[in-house]
Amino acid sequence: MRKILKYNAGLLCAMIMCVFSACNSFVKIDASPLVINSAELFRSDEVATSAVVGLYNQMTTLNMSAMNGGITVYSALSADEIYPGGSNTNYEVFYRNAVPESNGIVNLNLWGYLYRSVYRCNAIIEGIDHSTGLSEATRKQLQGEAYFVRAFNYFYLVNLFGKVPLSVETDYRKNAIAPRSEINEVYAQIIEDLKQAALLLPQPYVSQNRVRPNYYTALALLSRTYLYTGQWEQAEKTATAIIDGGMYQREDDLSEVFQIASTETIWQLYRDAVNTSDGAAFIPLSASATPPLILTHELMQRFEGNDQRKAAWTGYNTVDNNPLYYPYKYKIRSGLPVQEYTVIFRLAEQYLIRAEARARLENLEDAKDDVDVIRNRAGLGGTTATDIPALLTEIESQRALELFCEWGHRWFDLKRTGRADAVLEPLKSGWRKEAALLPIPSAERLINVFLDQNPGYND
Repeated sequence: MRKILKYNAGLLCAMIMCVFSACNSFVKIDASPLVINSAELFRSDEVATSAVVGLYNQMTTLNMSAMNGGITVYSALSADEIYPGGSNTNYEVFYRNAVPESNGIVNLNLWGYLYRSVYRCNAIIEGIDHSTGLSEATRKQLQGEAYFVRAFNYFYLVNLFGKVPLSVETDYRKNAIAPRSEINEVYAQIIEDLKQAALLLPQPYVSQNRVRPNYYTALALLSRTYLYTGQWEQAEKTATAIIDGGMYQREDDLSEVFQIASTETIWQLYRDAVNTSDGAAFIPLSASATPPLILTHELMQRFEGNDQRKAAWTGYNTVDNNPLYYPYKYKIRSGLPVQEYTVIFRLAEQYLIRAEARARLENLEDAKDDVDVIRNRAGLGGTTATDIPALLTEIESQRALELFCEWGHRWFDLKRTGRADAVLEPLKSGWRKEAALLPIPSAERLINVFLDQNPGYND
């Protein structure tokens, strides 16, 4: 893997920059001939593979960009998971759900970063389509990865912004005037891309430590997408394919869940030069320092007295005689060597997806069995829920405890279930329902006049 990641670095970086640097903005694409002529990049299996691996390298280059801690931190602030431990304007606007249209993080770290990745995926898919120098196995693997990563980006775009421009090609003329597509259209494209990825990707991983997507990675996002879109039978079926596939096993030891060699990891981001942005964002500078981001009282109160996740996945510093808790799923704040990768998909989520899908289908007993897999691993007894409404409440709680401060799960759960107003209005003064979606960046709307603004923001 290291050889691939570092292959012919000087030449490759120059080539990738020529092909992909045009996507400074999704709607402002340079018409340079260098952008259009990507034949050199896909002339051989090795060079083309390096281009695709570059997709994952780009995810971890900018600290607090979308895929490098940004979605996790800013979504957790927006929900009811964490609050700033000190003065930090960037954190405050998300915590107060008062993000302006001109916010640079939204424009560059979220919208801009996700759309740059979309453009790279489009360029890779088109480049491979026109390539004559790739083996069939490599062609399928790389296109499958590009389809998956494009769907991955659009999943977060639609959940952060709602309606977004939808593009599956590199034509800068079309991109420059692309309007926002309806949410159901974006989800339809995500599902189509994931189905295509699942057809192309093999079950075995082509890299060590599960850092490049495989067939089950595509299914993991597909099952989540089915859940979000209310396709309960498909969500149950897809999650079951992963759970019963035999490739992943639940880690009984909670301290092993986020280790590089975890048996329940489905996909994680390789780290080359530094440890995770999550660790850097959450872990205090010293044992006496105020944590930069503090877990809320509401989250901590959810833990039952003997819930082992509290001890395993949270830490605390005592400041002015008060224990201030922080996320501690990743144990390393900084430094070398790299000992932790960023876990994106893991088996536990699939049990919770299947539990909710089964509950929505009124399959009470099987849904309870799935919930109990999660509860038992945390050292808890079986759920006491005796009807569907009580079980759905329990599933929401277990999702909040199992997936806290991971990839926006809680923020998206509150929105997709229609619970954001009921939960956040009592906790956050000035909460307004329009804050459930981020604003479309004003800089983008100056470039593309066809981008309308989300409700509640200035036009």
